[in-house]
Amino acid sequence: EPIIAPLINYDFVGEPGAGGGYWGLKTDFMNLIRRDGRNSLRVATQPSWTLPYTSSWGDVYELKLTVDADMYVTQHTDPDSDAVNPSNTDTFNGLTGRVFPQASFKWRYPWVHQGANLTQVIQPIVQLVMSPDCCNTGKIPNEDSRTFEWDETKLFSADRFTGYDRVDSGSRLNYGMQWSAYNQSSGHAEVFLGQSYQFIRGHDEPKESGIHGDLTDVVGRVTLAPADWLNSTYRFRFNTDRTKMERQEVDLNAGVPELDLSLAYVQLAG
Repeated sequence: EPIIAPLINYDFVGEPGAGGGYWGLKTDFMNLIRRDGRNSLRVATQPSWTLPYTSSWGDVYELKLTVDADMYVTQHTDPDSDAVNPSNTDTFNGLTGRVFPQASFKWRYPWVHQGANLTQVIQPIVQLVMSPDCCNTGKIPNEDSRTFEWDETKLFSADRFTGYDRVDSGSRLNYGMQWSAYNQSSGHAEVFLGQSYQFIRGHDEPKESGIHGDLTDVVGRVTLAPADWLNSTYRFRFNTDRTKMERQEVDLNAGVPELDLSLAYVQLAG
């Protein structure tokens, strides 16, 4: 197991300025050492600028610009594989880095219908993510972006990877539809369905990840909560090429704060 000493993260969000736009900054410092295998020191920074806007028609916009500026000092890194302890002797030792710009523009239009006992909200959501197809190199060791799960929570994330070591390169159009209903007492329901069209693919996604084609797998969620003490959620990922479910997940929670019961079921494609 590696020794990580130290690991430092800092996240800053500024106050809104002219027009409602605000600045942000994420920084990361990590020093990772192994007795046998690759070592790496990482300094990562990501300044950003976000501009939210709500029009007089009620539709909501968000423009976000980011730049990743990362520096790595690494030893015993195999540029051709992800092995942490490579067997060959042709490894990379030295200084490397990257500068990766990205822009995203999201639009959503919530339509609200308020009845006597039920309030319904339906909103289409579209997001354009633009970035160059570059900057993921084997000289940068992949320590924190090795796992990936494609679901509805990742659909409108400009960076779908979990860590700093891999950037989400390429350009795509994300789109989805969400319907919500709220009872005047306490119950609510929600349905979401979405997909991405990747017109410039980065080809850095893991195999069988659900985003390996121009059209990604369809992801969705159904939530039913008829009362405060009962909540159920069904999530799925559907492969349109194979016309089969790649993942299904059911979560059920019932009870009061003094006694809470939960049941989870996950089905993965063979």
